[in-house]
Amino acid sequence: MFENLKSKIMRKSTALIASAALLFVGVSAQASGFLNTPAGGYLVCVDNKTGAVTHPGTSKCKKGQKRLILGAQGPAGAAGANGQDGLVGASGLPGNNGNTLWTGNGEPSSSLGIPGDSYLDLVGKKIHAPKAIDGTWPIGISIVGPQGPQGPGGSGPAGPAGPAGSQGPAGISAPVVTGANCISAKCTYKIGDTGPGGGIIFFVDYHDIYPDFKYLEASNFEPCLDGENYYVPWTSEPNSQEDVHDPTAVENAWRVGSGPANTAAMLETITGGTDEEPTISYTGDLSGAAAFANNFDCGGKTDWFLGSLGEMKLLLEASLEVSIDSTNETSYWTSTSAALDLPDRAFAVDLGLAMRRNDIPFSAGLPSVYTWSKDDVEYVAVRPIRRF
Repeated sequence: MFENLKSKIMRKSTALIASAALLFVGVSAQASGFLNTPAGGYLVCVDNKTGAVTHPGTSKCKKGQKRLILGAQGPAGAAGANGQDGLVGASGLPGNNGNTLWTGNGEPSSSLGIPGDSYLDLVGKKIHAPKAIDGTWPIGISIVGPQGPQGPGGSGPAGPAGPAGSQGPAGISAPVVTGANCISAKCTYKIGDTGPGGGIIFFVDYHDIYPDFKYLEASNFEPCLDGENYYVPWTSEPNSQEDVHDPTAVENAWRVGSGPANTAAMLETITGGTDEEPTISYTGDLSGAAAFANNFDCGGKTDWFLGSLGEMKLLLEASLEVSIDSTNETSYWTSTSAALDLPDRAFAVDLGLAMRRNDIPFSAGLPSVYTWSKDDVEYVAVRPIRRF
């Protein structure tokens, strides 16, 4: 009996100690405000008489029961030590190939690269990108930006003079004339100079091509005409205007140097037939272009003549470099007659490159050389020339 009593006393003491511990935990959990949660713990009620424990699921116990809070989360423990390193993982799968930037001089070839690649044209300074799926390259885009504004000008000391260059080859000297063809002590001329006849030098034979002369001079009308009309027909005789003048239509009559012979032939009457019955096939010019040039005496010179097609072409070419025409007229007769199929026409030149009436080009490079009716007295004038 004594032992049973002792046992009861010990059980009661143990229950009281447990209750006290649970009460302390319960008070702490209730104070935390998280009752009936994993963090705040769960409420249980202990019957004071029977010691039975119940969980009401509420925040209050019945009368005669003690409130106990079980399972409240304790304070965080100290951090544990780091674990050992894990094993090395397996290698991943190979990645896709990347794209390439190609370079070259000029446009890219369609066979170069794969879709997605880029190409830099080092010459054109253009980028082609990306290459299309169908294998074509897009149009290049310039990588050169616009020109920037000009910077402020700087100034610095002049650099030292460079060394003297070597002496160049000797130039071609102008041919020297003598006597009356010198102007005081001036016995050489260049194109554009005033000549000894008061006209304009338009040709210099630097290469000694022509044995009979070295210079060609075109007359200057202003001091010499005195109102004289220089609009005259190619030849003054109507019957001669309708026939081919053979001496001035042959090949030699076109060339440079043939002007004096052409002029003399135009002044000469050509006869034919027999002594008993002479016929005239060409009546010499008395008041046309050849006669005008032959009688011209400007500058005290009397050796003026009507220039051939080749000589007047030289005048045309010189007019592109220096001022030749001091009058308002630009179209002049030559002493070269047209070919056999154009018996009533002779060649003329247009120094102003403006007249195009009945234009029959002499050559594709000289559209200002044409043939003109021999009886014209309105559009074509005479420009005598001389040689020395």
